[in-house]
Amino acid sequence: MRDVLVYGSIITICMYPFVMIMYGMLKGEASPKKGRYFGVTLNKEQAKAPEVAEITKRYNKQMNRIFLWLMVLPIPALLIPWFSIWFAFFSFWFLYTLVGFLIPFFKANKNLKELKTEKGWQSEGEAPVYVELKEAGSLRTVKWFQFLPQCLISVVIIIITIQVCQPRNRVSMGILQGTFAGITFLFWAAALWLDKVKTQAISTNSDVNVNYNRAKKRIWKKLWIACAWVNTGYMGVILALISKDLFRKHFLVSSLIYAAVTALLAWWALKKQSDLQKKYRDKMDITVVDDDNHWLGGVFYYNPKDKHFSVETRCLGTGTTMNLAKPVAKFFAGLFILVMLQFPVISVWIIMEEFTPIELRVEDNMLIGEQIREYISIPLYSIKDVELLPERPKMSKNSGVGMETVCKGDFYVKEEKNDCEVFLDPRNDLCLRVETSMEVYYLGGFDDAQTKEVYEMLKANVQ
Repeated sequence: MRDVLVYGSIITICMYPFVMIMYGMLKGEASPKKGRYFGVTLNKEQAKAPEVAEITKRYNKQMNRIFLWLMVLPIPALLIPWFSIWFAFFSFWFLYTLVGFLIPFFKANKNLKELKTEKGWQSEGEAPVYVELKEAGSLRTVKWFQFLPQCLISVVIIIITIQVCQPRNRVSMGILQGTFAGITFLFWAAALWLDKVKTQAISTNSDVNVNYNRAKKRIWKKLWIACAWVNTGYMGVILALISKDLFRKHFLVSSLIYAAVTALLAWWALKKQSDLQKKYRDKMDITVVDDDNHWLGGVFYYNPKDKHFSVETRCLGTGTTMNLAKPVAKFFAGLFILVMLQFPVISVWIIMEEFTPIELRVEDNMLIGEQIREYISIPLYSIKDVELLPERPKMSKNSGVGMETVCKGDFYVKEEKNDCEVFLDPRNDLCLRVETSMEVYYLGGFDDAQTKEVYEMLKANVQ
């Protein structure tokens, strides 16, 4: 229960800034952006129609309701006593944070398109797409070496973490630090990729386009560099906590500060981008392209006639989006969907792990431990010694499963002062210590009666 509360608090704290960012970004779509409302092209006169105001009003109410639910629901969920149910809840909470705010947006986009058709507001034909060609291949603000210090420091921190960690924690802490190091490299890759993207022209004056695009790219370059340093600094904090044995005590507070700083940096970038838009608003003299039919829900771009792989995003901040008509874009979109679908699949698997009883038996001269599938298989001839312990020794998980109903995997056992293979139900009292020439096992059955029965069979068969 305590671990569920700790992990849940960490995830909630880290996710709250993301909920706020998603809410802020999509709530802002209720205001006109480059002549578009909810991703639909409208002129100023059309936007003044009372039907548009009614759609906006409904949208704001739905957004506020979803935001309230996403902020409140995790609090009572922290009291869920079962790890698997808790994990399933937070997995679906995470997925809903990604897509929940998009549901009102898609509805508003659909309603506006229907209104536009009903009123006959569509433009005849397709307007041309203007692309800035001056300095098209040379407008770069990010240098590859600007992220090299953060990446190198991240790798060094991983190495030091593995060295200072206790043996039982090396794998888990190495994975934790490796994950954050990967995020640093992702910031590097994102900065280089977005810096190469060609943006749409906003003006017939080429100098205006170049200055606008350069200023916009510099904003995001500063964000990526700052985020990479913050992420690397957080890895350093984790290392300091591990080396002073303060990880459990201060990790939660450190995560809260890290999430808050990252959220503030994202807010700063969005604010600077908004200020830049206002500064150049009077210089945007290119007619807005009415290509609504190529934007699915106002978010996803699909245009087989467009040769470009990526185009400037229509809403949801700044940057680019893929042309889903391209095979490579379809592949990445499908890959993303598969990754997202893993959350419910993993949730079901963990629920099965927690609530499926374990079984320990002797069969065909083998000691077998089974839960869902055969997990432990030990030939009887390899067993050197077996003991029936009145209680389970103190142990901590290195890898595997450590829940209130089942412990299985690689655990550090204090009395052994070493890592051992574990397969038992921690709610039971009795426990078997089985020693082979290669490994020491701590095993248990469905209940104490089964554990004792297996012990008697082993004593009769093991010399």
